[in-house]
Amino acid sequence: MERNKEFEIKKRLKLFLKEDNLVEEYIKRYGYVIDIKKINEIRNNKNAIGNSRSIINSIPINHPDNPLYEIELKCPVCHSTLKGYNLKSKSLIVKYNWFMVPFYEKNKNYIYIDYLIYNVSVCPKCLFASPDERDFEKYNKYANSYSKSAIPFNMLLKLKDTQPEREQIIEYLEDTEKVFSYPRDIKAGILSYKLAINRADYEIEFNLPNAHFKKGGYLLRLATLMEKNNEKEEDIKNCYQEALDAFKEAFKLSNFSSKEAEFYNLYLIVVLSIYLDDLKSAQEYLHFFDKAKEEIDKEEDIKVYEKWYKRAKEAFDYRDVKDIFNKPR
Repeated sequence: MERNKEFEIKKRLKLFLKEDNLVEEYIKRYGYVIDIKKINEIRNNKNAIGNSRSIINSIPINHPDNPLYEIELKCPVCHSTLKGYNLKSKSLIVKYNWFMVPFYEKNKNYIYIDYLIYNVSVCPKCLFASPDERDFEKYNKYANSYSKSAIPFNMLLKLKDTQPEREQIIEYLEDTEKVFSYPRDIKAGILSYKLAINRADYEIEFNLPNAHFKKGGYLLRLATLMEKNNEKEEDIKNCYQEALDAFKEAFKLSNFSSKEAEFYNLYLIVVLSIYLDDLKSAQEYLHFFDKAKEEIDKEEDIKVYEKWYKRAKEAFDYRDVKDIFNKPR
């Protein structure tokens, strides 16, 4: 099977190169092939690869080779202006792991940047954070005005009162404008997702649609950044467990905005259950797919169901090599 072949090649590359970041760099450049000459090239450039983040981040945001561009946002909580960062179209190659977390690879004409670090926009003043532009007030240069935030007014008042919680999350860092602006390091990316999770917790409190689902997605991305930052395995595992708990709660409440979100959520429960060695739970939630099918009456919902059910079944087939789940497919 193709996935097994890629997994075996990764194992062999790890024996040659020793470090995960060198293996990932090799695959980005040369794909899933073993070439001793190219392996030696990666070895010889080890220091440059290790320092690539600082080299890349020295490129100005408006440089034509930079895959990022700035957008102007206004915080809906404290009304401060801030910068967000979007990806230029086709500037990076995007692949996903089994948890549907994006992994970015260099594309021609652009430098490599891990957009996961920049995906969450953060207000440097009150620390409101979200990867969704609609949660902010976004500037429209043609209308010369800002759009309205999707966050309900009563929740914004709550977020204004709970700023000290967010200050505690970032451990009272100073110069937050510099920390969350370009260039960012991976620690800033990690903090940005922790702040987004704090916002999602209040969406849960206010019973907003998809709130638990959002929180679970943020936790998966946080776990990925923690892995890249070589943080403690126990902390990373706990992060995955929290994500699974969030998706299970979302399934229990079933307040999804669409069938796509509902089946996507169910798929993630199956995959995370396998990854966390709970095959019994994975099988139980696979059966829920069968029950859900009986309630579908729209053709477009059947297509959505089939997509996520097929992926969930495929993940179960790979339960004996689940170590590939948190790597790009």
